[in-house]
Amino acid sequence: MALAIITNRDSNVCRTSPIVISSPVSKHKQLPNEIWLEIFSYATFIPGAFTCNGGSAITSYARDDYGISLHRRFRESMDLKLTICLVCRIWRSLGIEYLFQYLLVTSGDQAVRVAAALEHHNSTSEKAHEPGWWTARLDLALDGTHVWTNKHSRALTYIFRNCQKLAVVSTAFCSPCPRFTQAPSFARAFSELATHQGLRRLELMGSIAFFDAVIPLVSARLEVLWLRPSSPCVADARKRVQKCQFPRLHSFILSSATQASNLLASFEMPFLETLVVQDTEPAELPHVLRGFLERNGHRMRRFVASGWFSAFAELCCSITDYELPSNAVATLSRSGLHSSIKSLTLSGQKDLASLLELVAGDALPTLELVRFLLPFQYRDLATPLAEQFLLMCKRCGICVEISVGGDEQTADVWHCLVMSGDVL
Repeated sequence: MALAIITNRDSNVCRTSPIVISSPVSKHKQLPNEIWLEIFSYATFIPGAFTCNGGSAITSYARDDYGISLHRRFRESMDLKLTICLVCRIWRSLGIEYLFQYLLVTSGDQAVRVAAALEHHNSTSEKAHEPGWWTARLDLALDGTHVWTNKHSRALTYIFRNCQKLAVVSTAFCSPCPRFTQAPSFARAFSELATHQGLRRLELMGSIAFFDAVIPLVSARLEVLWLRPSSPCVADARKRVQKCQFPRLHSFILSSATQASNLLASFEMPFLETLVVQDTEPAELPHVLRGFLERNGHRMRRFVASGWFSAFAELCCSITDYELPSNAVATLSRSGLHSSIKSLTLSGQKDLASLLELVAGDALPTLELVRFLLPFQYRDLATPLAEQFLLMCKRCGICVEISVGGDEQTADVWHCLVMSGDVL
């Protein structure tokens, strides 16, 4: 029996080509500005770039380890924004806020140019708000090989001071081992974030010392936090860090948890709902995460981990969404699985035999959804075992979805997988 894919079930749309907006000048005046702003917002949408609400959008965004999909979408979005501003004077006036909505800085010299552009527009703008007022996201995707000088830090400080509405700040896609984060002037520039009352999401790549200098300034306001420790050193491993309270934080993403055990010991996240742990040493996770989960795991709903460990069953009793590698399915403890789990997301090579046994049993009575993260070129969907699995899921009322390739997986795009002839 053949399998059928029902495309784009999710509301998020991953655009692979720019959207072209065309309208005669004589007609566009008939639409209110608010309608055009909504159209511009939809056309220049970048999945996951601005969201602060947690859930699957954040976990999907975190799959983009190197920012490849994000920055490609940024370039496409910027091309469209620039085109909008060239259509006519009215569109240029409306489009200026989208032009500065997302700033991407890839070098110290570019930080100087961005600061100069903000200063120029501040002095010539005829609108009630200067361009920096509209900036919601600042990305520093810096190459660690270039020299970071005091001039670059002054430019970064100017950007922070003139973009007071920032909701998202990221250095997550800097090159590994960024030495410039150790420069005192770089950390001092980030001290400007203490005045940003609207900051809700922070993504940092760097040393534990850099994290310790920045995070306490904004921890009370953060709702989403992503930390990517750079290569460990003895000083970092032994450094005592400040205790941090996160009264609003609901989503925490941690790359290389084993390199940040001292940070985990100092964090209090009483309302944590989503935890993503990206680690190449899953055998160490039980030891590193146990204390953290004892303090912060009681409210968790969504858990993404690189492997299964028994402490999960013991400490996180409210999980509804669980993501793990497919090869870890065989290690799942039936007695430890929570009956509250409604969604399983599996990455890597599919272990359908173990999954079929799990679904056929009564270990997960509330399971409603099984999702597979598949590579771009997949060929093993229409196997007899896959058909048997789909038939079992149909009997149990379980929906099966797939996300194919990095572009879909980082944009939270899913397709329903059904037996050919089935009607949704």
